[in-house]
Amino acid sequence: MLYATTMMISILVAGAGVTLVSLQFANRRVQSTLTTRRQAQQLGRAGTEWALATVHATTNWRSTFTTTPTQTLRPDGGGRVDVTVFDEDGNLLDDDTDAARITVASQLDTQTRTIALTARPYPHPTMAYTVAASGGVTFAGTSTVNGPIYAKGNIIGTGVTVNLGAAAAFDVPSGSTVTPTLTPQYLNAPSYAMPAPDLSYYTSRANAISRTGSGGGNWKLEKAKYTSTYATTGTVNAYGLYWLDLGNKNLDLRECLIEGTLVITGSGSNIITMDKASIIRPGAQPYPSLIIVLGAGSSVNISIPNERLDESSAGLDFNGDGDQTDTLTPYVSGLVYVSGASTTLGGSSWLFTGCLQAGTVTIGGGVVLGDGRTSLAQQLSPGFTDKLLHVVSGTTQELSR
Repeated sequence: MLYATTMMISILVAGAGVTLVSLQFANRRVQSTLTTRRQAQQLGRAGTEWALATVHATTNWRSTFTTTPTQTLRPDGGGRVDVTVFDEDGNLLDDDTDAARITVASQLDTQTRTIALTARPYPHPTMAYTVAASGGVTFAGTSTVNGPIYAKGNIIGTGVTVNLGAAAAFDVPSGSTVTPTLTPQYLNAPSYAMPAPDLSYYTSRANAISRTGSGGGNWKLEKAKYTSTYATTGTVNAYGLYWLDLGNKNLDLRECLIEGTLVITGSGSNIITMDKASIIRPGAQPYPSLIIVLGAGSSVNISIPNERLDESSAGLDFNGDGDQTDTLTPYVSGLVYVSGASTTLGGSSWLFTGCLQAGTVTIGGGVVLGDGRTSLAQQLSPGFTDKLLHVVSGTTQELSR
């Protein structure tokens, strides 16, 4: 019995030892698997950070990921990370306001992790300003400012009356100056790279329109109405996009209602003059209301006199109420983009609300800039984004296999 008892104890002790060793091996395998899984997860998160960092560091990232949608990373510590960036329509290049889907698949040994998220650009920071100039802004006469003004050059208001509303502000980067009477002012604003929209995006979607008259060296666009449902000349564009090419001639724009987007291009030293009552405002789409791209040395003069837009004079029902008996207050609103030309706002105390993006800007004639409320800081328009990607809250998904 003593021998049998001893044998049984020995067997039990040996079994317990084997079991303990097996448990130790199993525990190590579990710990190794968990460690590998955590490492694969960290690789996936690192891949996400790499994708966002690449977008911020590379201006042509849309082209890069269009050519090669999936980029493969092989970290020094082993493993593999595949980063894919794409958008819903399959073309990252066609519209810089499109959100992108970022998918990161990481693999380490037998562990695979997949992280997917949605990211989208923000509006360009200059969209928050009533006027944003790549050159300087000069107040040449009486005017009212009730919105923020930005210039990469100087903001000058010497010897003229500038009435300052509660929302007035004057921002320039370091090295530029603001006339001391224009307050509040911020002399260390960022030196922004100004928006440069792809003109073909708009012209390819716009309907060409013809001038309504000509005289001497000028084309004339007058007594005309263009909206998403009506076009005085040409074919109606459902998005309210219309394109007028001046060649090397000038343009007089008078007694018009533009509700949508009017694109004006020119190839010479063009002069565009708006010297009669008109209304220019955006349509339903988040597009600019006016895009002007001209040759070097051109000028745009929006000089609206102290008069009303008269339906009977134009022979048009501008406000769509079924008659031609109304007179309307002229104004310009929305995003106005001017390239290749100096811009002057004057004539009378008409109101501009929205954002004027231009080179050099001169203001006078009683013009009112801003209403203290209207801001396009949240408007995401093609060509007027920060060209980056920012993670959309709540879109991140993480899977393991």
